[in-house]
Amino acid sequence: MDENGTSEELEAWNPKRALAALAGERDLAGNEKSMTQIAEGLLEENLPQAVIAIAHMAQHSPNERIRLSAAQYIVDRNLGKITDQGMVGESDPLESLLGACVAHVDEEIKTLAGGSDGQGQVDG
Repeated sequence: MDENGTSEELEAWNPKRALAALAGERDLAGNEKSMTQIAEGLLEENLPQAVIAIAHMAQHSPNERIRLSAAQYIVDRNLGKITDQGMVGESDPLESLLGACVAHVDEEIKTLAGGSDGQGQVDG
């Protein structure tokens, strides 16, 4: 790494050379793998580093927009995307958590307002 934290490997990366290496890998496999299969294997091979990079950006990026975007990506991938109609998918853990919080707040409001018997006590 140089004084800016930039990897020398990144600076030396050449896309044409990288594509030629993928083609060479396909040739070594006897054309049994398509370029798409080779690319998918490369993505799978580098998945742990990508996950670490996204999590690091979510926590440590100096840019607030990047932190938010990375954090939202992590939440969406783990809990599902939130739409105007609610969560996408069958399970809805965030909605359950928010529902429980709202119910708890409603109970606290009733307690502070004097409860249902008007005497300041909650029926139990």
